[in-house]
Amino acid sequence: MERRELEQQILHLVRQALHQEVEPQTRLLDSGRLVDSMNIVKLVCEIEERYGVSFDDDVELDYLDDVKSLADSVWGKLND
Repeated sequence: MERRELEQQILHLVRQALHQEVEPQTRLLDSGRLVDSMNIVKLVCEIEERYGVSFDDDVELDYLDDVKSLADSVWGKLND
């Protein structure tokens, strides 16, 4: 899988989780879009299951700043 394809897939997952249009650079946490903890948990669980990656519980939520950061984090875990 190419990096760009991964970002597009994650963008689709985020749009589904939020039920709204977002762009790769849309700030997710600062805009209040993912403040609902259930949205965060559902999205992270979906990504972990789909891509076989794991996010540590004690890690800062920097990877949820925007779709690009989230895709970067997943890409890094897939290519470790």
